[in-house]
Amino acid sequence: MNSAPPSKIRIVHLADIHIKDSRREEYALVFQRLYKKLGELVPDIIAICGDIFHDKTKATAHNYSDVEAFLVALTTLAPVVLIPGNHDLNVKVPGAPDLISP
Repeated sequence: MNSAPPSKIRIVHLADIHIKDSRREEYALVFQRLYKKLGELVPDIIAICGDIFHDKTKATAHNYSDVEAFLVALTTLAPVVLIPGNHDLNVKVPGAPDLISP
């Protein structure tokens, strides 16, 4: 019988980021602090549970590039699981593209 203790998994949970055009400089500073802290924590996985975007109907080119940079930076630190939130999907308009799919 194996008496080794069970492995531990370090999960970082993020949600309600709400990236929008205003406060872009603030986001950049906060994200840099987040990346540094995550580098110290060394998570096994990062779970983002919704609302990366602020407005599902008014996403701008800046929003897309900011979200892309954010996700790329996170994936250099750990695997990322993404669950879209109500601000990321436009479920009231059938066939409308969501803001998360590649």
